[in-house]
Amino acid sequence: DDIFETGSLSKLLTASLVSLLEAEGKLSFDSKINNHLPTEYQNPRLDTLTVSHLLAHQSGFPKRPYYFGKKEKDIQNPYAHYKEEDLLKFYRDYIPRKGGFEYSHTNYGLLELVINKVTGESLQDNLEKYIFSPLGMESSFVDLTEQKTEVLVPGYNRAMKTVSPWSFSSFKASEGLKSTAADLVKYLRANMEMSGTPLDKLLDRNFTITSKPGFNSRLGVGLGWHEIDMHKFKIYMHTGRTSGYNAFAGMVRDTRTGVIILSNSSIGTEDLGMQILRMINYNWKRLNI
Repeated sequence: DDIFETGSLSKLLTASLVSLLEAEGKLSFDSKINNHLPTEYQNPRLDTLTVSHLLAHQSGFPKRPYYFGKKEKDIQNPYAHYKEEDLLKFYRDYIPRKGGFEYSHTNYGLLELVINKVTGESLQDNLEKYIFSPLGMESSFVDLTEQKTEVLVPGYNRAMKTVSPWSFSSFKASEGLKSTAADLVKYLRANMEMSGTPLDKLLDRNFTITSKPGFNSRLGVGLGWHEIDMHKFKIYMHTGRTSGYNAFAGMVRDTRTGVIILSNSSIGTEDLGMQILRMINYNWKRLNI
């Protein structure tokens, strides 16, 4: 029940939120991004860019916007001073250089602007309404107030010194989620149709959409999740990292097994998470798939 920063695990919940809004008819995977941004920031060079392109990292945007560092006053707190207006200006002036897959935080920073526009509510309010409350994720949030700062487990950098939690003027949908292992297990259960809530069927739609080409022939990217083809089954996973925390989420939907690892260390958790998930499925479960 300890609360950690989860970094890019935030993208999983953002993708789920977009899917839920799409199911309600408030948003379409095929809707153009230009249509959801203020007129003065629309980019005619990106008129074919859609929500689906952002979700599956098919936009070609760089990992972070160009000249991001000009707003960075503290390398340990990179998003504190990069405002939504800065992101909108980057989008407006961006000249596409290439298409295809490129993993990018920028995609999900833009999705946050789209979500806010179509709902008229903040990302925190939308996550609370559509995901946190239905699943009983009572210790999860993206808005970090001064009162909540002290509830996080202290994070440590490579020098083993404590670091402050990240604060966000934008990009919460990409890397802003704070959560617990217990809450994230509830989220995994919904993605494996085990939560007993309507989200089971609604989130199942995310996995019926064919993953678009990702890192290589065995690694694909769908709606938030990265898909690894293990031949006997598919692993869906994602990792997250901030200055003092690392996180791993992975599952095999066919066998209804999942792993959550949260660490208040700069050292990664992906290898351990994948090893545990493979161990559960190859050594502990009899696969009749």
